[in-house]
Amino acid sequence: MGVGSVGVAGGANALVFQNATTAELGGTIKANEDVVVTADDTSKLYNIGVGVAASGSVAVGAVAVVTYFENETVARILENAVIGSLSNKVNNVVVKATSKELVTSDAAGASGSGSAAIGGTLDVLHHKTLGMIFEQKSTRTREA
Repeated sequence: MGVGSVGVAGGANALVFQNATTAELGGTIKANEDVVVTADDTSKLYNIGVGVAASGSVAVGAVAVVTYFENETVARILENAVIGSLSNKVNNVVVKATSKELVTSDAAGASGSGSAAIGGTLDVLHHKTLGMIFEQKSTRTREA
């Protein structure tokens, strides 16, 4: 934005978001009740950048926002999994991984002038979240 003599504004956003949500069980599950494998994920991501530069003789502004956010939520029972029977109630085999994120990366900028004004803003965020629950190698609760 420029008003009068010279006025420059800038802005830049970069956003990378990688996500993986996995829930696995395995073979031979003969359950009547309660075998729960849950992987749950809620992600919200805001990457915001604003820039204003005015003038009345020179004003320069700059805004840059970089956000890199990774997320992985895993719940797993695998490899030779045998859980239970229909007649003898399998109570409670619960494997659960839950993740909730709210990631914001904000940048704002302003410049004015009346003779020379310089502004700048930089916002960098890397956020990595990993939640895992594993059960592998000959998992047995009850012969099915």
